[in-house]
Amino acid sequence: MRIPHPAIKLVFYLVILLLISLPGISLGQTPAEKAFELFKEGVSHLNRLEYEAAIDRFGRALRIEPDNERFRYFLAMGYYRAGYEEQALYELGTIINKNPEDGISRNIYEYLNKKRFKLINIGKSTNYTPGLTLTKGSFANYSVVNITGIDVDTEGNLYIACFGSKVALKISPQGKVILSFTSPKINNGRLYDIKLGPDGTVYISDFSRDTIYVYSNRGKLLNIIGSSGTGEGELYGPTSLAVDSDGDVYVIDSGNIRINKYSPKGKFLMSFGKEGVGEGEFLRPSGIAVDHSGLIYISDHVKKKIGVYDRNGNFISYLEGIELHDPYGLSITDTNILLVSDRDRVLGYNISSSDWTVLIEGDYEKIMSAEMDMLGQLYISDYRQSTVSQFVPEEDKYRNLTVILDRIDTNSYPAISYYITVMDADGLPLYGLSRENFLLKIGEAPVQKIDLSYNRVRDSQLRVMFLADKSNQMSIYKENIREYLPQFLSKLSTQDEAAVVSFNSKSWISSVFTRSRLEILNAITEETYEEGKKLDIAFRRAIDILNKEFYKKALILITDGVLTGDSFSTYSLENCTNYATNNHIPVYVLSFTNLRDKKLVFLAKSTGGKYINVMSSGEYPFLYDMIRSYRSAQYLVFFNDVYDPELSNKYLDAEVEVIFNARFGKGKLGMIYP
Repeated sequence: MRIPHPAIKLVFYLVILLLISLPGISLGQTPAEKAFELFKEGVSHLNRLEYEAAIDRFGRALRIEPDNERFRYFLAMGYYRAGYEEQALYELGTIINKNPEDGISRNIYEYLNKKRFKLINIGKSTNYTPGLTLTKGSFANYSVVNITGIDVDTEGNLYIACFGSKVALKISPQGKVILSFTSPKINNGRLYDIKLGPDGTVYISDFSRDTIYVYSNRGKLLNIIGSSGTGEGELYGPTSLAVDSDGDVYVIDSGNIRINKYSPKGKFLMSFGKEGVGEGEFLRPSGIAVDHSGLIYISDHVKKKIGVYDRNGNFISYLEGIELHDPYGLSITDTNILLVSDRDRVLGYNISSSDWTVLIEGDYEKIMSAEMDMLGQLYISDYRQSTVSQFVPEEDKYRNLTVILDRIDTNSYPAISYYITVMDADGLPLYGLSRENFLLKIGEAPVQKIDLSYNRVRDSQLRVMFLADKSNQMSIYKENIREYLPQFLSKLSTQDEAAVVSFNSKSWISSVFTRSRLEILNAITEETYEEGKKLDIAFRRAIDILNKEFYKKALILITDGVLTGDSFSTYSLENCTNYATNNHIPVYVLSFTNLRDKKLVFLAKSTGGKYINVMSSGEYPFLYDMIRSYRSAQYLVFFNDVYDPELSNKYLDAEVEVIFNARFGKGKLGMIYP
């Protein structure tokens, strides 16, 4: 036998070592096999919300197979969820350049570009096309005659009050009756108007019984406001209602020719106005609305005018610039446009520019009420025709939805959960969808039976993460925090939990999630003040911890409203903002000074939260209600799978299609079969 020369053996071993050391190469696997194994690891990390690990695996797989579009798409999704939107845009752009027909990648790319350049929440057009129409026969077994009042909530549910048939209903976005507002404690008279408060409370005026009924959003009678009479706080024929941002209720007291104002709990606060032909006086007040600054608008259908009053009821002026036909219902949109129901048309008055626009005009007999939802869809009720008509902005009718399949959870197998973000073409959340709007696929097979009930379970409890600034400057506010914070903590339910991450030049966990209010307060005010305000790393750490929680989440930053040079030195403000937003976590900034750093205001507003000056703002007492009422655009849709052992540990594509009002959207991701 011939013995190899020692030099040849040395070269052979060096080659083996070199092969082993190359990225993505191991003996017994082809490069393609190794790349796919890395990809599968990345999919598992992504679905477990371990974004940095997912990005690492997808990146390594892509270096082995640079032309693999699936690897690149998943890398883009990892970047997106981690808040690195610039990198996500680059990867999605690369996919689109190679494959212009990839509609899913293109939709996400366009959404991120709009978000990047602050184009989301732009005003909708004033051109509308008909959508859903509800007629007398559309309301199951309920008789609907003479609709006088309507409203719409943040989930797209419609509320109607009927003067003729004495019913008030809550109706789904698909036009199905959800519930009727009735109670064995009362006998409804002629119901005139229905309006929602900022916390979802429902107010209904009863014209013939001279009262305002107060219901929970689920139909439980909570209170009755008012009684018959002409005295202070009494009512005689209440008609139109309005609710301001503080939850105060305004009532047109038609028989007494005045306006009454009540607190959210029904306490009489004031009245103003009287009968007469003079400026600011009423003949037949018919509609009322309160704008975002607190100004009050009141229509008079006999005078054919709309008066403007300050928050104390003092007359300011009449709106000018158009001849009104028969003005009745008034409402204010999210963009501070006054909607006027004017017989056979609906007008829009731009409060900022004092411009009028005819939004809807047609063969209507008596439009009594008009409301606009957050998507810019307009709803109008015709009293004589007993109909409610929906109108969709023209540009939305034929544009696709933005659908992002965020993650797939198999931890509770055989239950498999798809987490799906659904928005309109402008990136505005689309609420109120039901299982009929979703089509799920796993592999190539459609899922036969899906369930959305876990969304209610998820929203039933809160997980609040406090991010406590422990820089030296904050030490002087310790007693203020101990004074004010219990007001919020006392409102947490027995099922809600909170945790604390603290930071100065470093960050640490001061308290894990607990139901102990005292433990949270002590953790926030512990004596660990030092130099530094390294907010960014602590912020991402807090989001990482929140992401492991199932229930509704919120992050509360406790600060003096001041940032320093090291606050966003590792991760940018935009990255931190995107990280919270793309994981559906609103940020509420509680400042214990009157200082307002623009970056912190941006952080709160962009994530759907709020910047609050605790000791000087009237908003702090409502913080808990704000958090409870927050709605993300993410749906949790689950189904029970039948186990197939042949698929164990295999990768499967996953898809979701969403159809709503003839608009369509599609998302994709994947999963490792258990």
